[in-house]
Amino acid sequence: MLQVAAGPSSAPLPKPLTDQHIRDIGCVATLGLMADDQRRGIATSRRFPDVTARGRKYAGIVGDRVVFETGQPVAVIGLAIRRAVEERLRLAVAASDQGKDPTDILGGLMADCLPLLNAVIPEQPPAVPGEQTGNVTANPPEPAQ
Repeated sequence: MLQVAAGPSSAPLPKPLTDQHIRDIGCVATLGLMADDQRRGIATSRRFPDVTARGRKYAGIVGDRVVFETGQPVAVIGLAIRRAVEERLRLAVAASDQGKDPTDILGGLMADCLPLLNAVIPEQPPAVPGEQTGNVTANPPEPAQ
């Protein structure tokens, strides 16, 4: 005979997203869109530091933190990020439809998101040729022949 436990589940219920979670998810979307523009060589994206690698790392950190803090499944947080991307794209299209520069939308959002990115993953200065970085030379000299 099959018996069903009538007691409460031991797994806690997921918590709703906080304003901070929503802000951070929005920045993941913004940084992702900017990184895409930078990879495609869009001229207006050059006014910002390269966010391709740091943005990807930031997305992983934020995604993991939001999943941990809320108990929401990874798929739900992924959906929230996709929706944030869609919303930003809608805003850009609406700006364009009104005769405004759609890149101003992303630029305004980047102004809010860059400090958050820099706080979590600081921008590293470019390596100087021949300078030691840890145990590895940034640009090792050519081997003697």
